[in-house]
Amino acid sequence: VLLVGGAFSMVTATGAVDGGLHAVVRFAERRPAAKRAVIPLLMVLFSLAGCTFGMSEENLVFILITIPLSRSMGYDAITGVAIPFLGSAAGFAGAAINPFTLGIAQGIAEIPVGSGAGYRWAVWCIFTAVAVLFVMRYTRWLDRNPDRVAPIESDGSDEPDFENSSGSSFGGRHLAVLILFALAIILLMVGSNYLGWYIDEIADLF
Repeated sequence: VLLVGGAFSMVTATGAVDGGLHAVVRFAERRPAAKRAVIPLLMVLFSLAGCTFGMSEENLVFILITIPLSRSMGYDAITGVAIPFLGSAAGFAGAAINPFTLGIAQGIAEIPVGSGAGYRWAVWCIFTAVAVLFVMRYTRWLDRNPDRVAPIESDGSDEPDFENSSGSSFGGRHLAVLILFALAIILLMVGSNYLGWYIDEIADLF
């Protein structure tokens, strides 16, 4: 857990995730028709994170990004919190290849680690779809009732301003970081499901 948390902190420290979110927001601003796709896209990404490497507590760092992102689209802080929390929770609950929950459970049940993947992917799709539909239904309600959007209580000095600033630039180094991160996740999935990587083998090293 410490190693995964530390590695993920290193990824976020590069600014790649922040820059990627800014790029998504700027894309939505240039194409208003794509605004409705921003929230489902981000929730699916967070759900994949919960599904693959068990993102849970790590999503706390994204609240400082998703809340102002949500406000820049005319929604409230509840929407900003729901994007990472409900997204990762749906992926974690319906995890298809999370070695920290699925691997332990299947090891205790004495069944092959990684078995039944087809069923679990179906469950993940259902859980993620329900979470996305729930949040999108709430945003549609806010669109019909803009007066229900809670006012900003803080001065916003500690939040990134997506409306009045260009935000973090997204360059080639950021793209390389995200590609390496994706490859690491793929390696984790392959290793835990096909190469016999498991907590027992790591424990034997000590």
